[in-house]
Amino acid sequence: MLIIILFLLIFFLHSLFLVPRRKEKMTKLGLFLAQRMTNRSELARKAGIERNRLSNICDRDSARITGEEVHLLALALNMEPNELHQILFDHVKLPE
Repeated sequence: MLIIILFLLIFFLHSLFLVPRRKEKMTKLGLFLAQRMTNRSELARKAGIERNRLSNICDRDSARITGEEVHLLALALNMEPNELHQILFDHVKLPE
């Protein structure tokens, strides 16, 4: 019984202090790819984008996606670039 309690305590402390916490939420691109169950590694390869860069623009709001990246990703996803652009930037409006 003591061994089980010790194990649970170590597991709790490990998860509390050693496992990094994600501070930023997934971006619209990340959510879109998750809904489509798209393999990021395969997509990065097809689009000619570094895997780390794709992870950044999927997982970090602070990472800005370029127009060229939107275009390449759309082509790799067999979409029209304007379709992906509309999905990613539908919230952008002119100021009133």
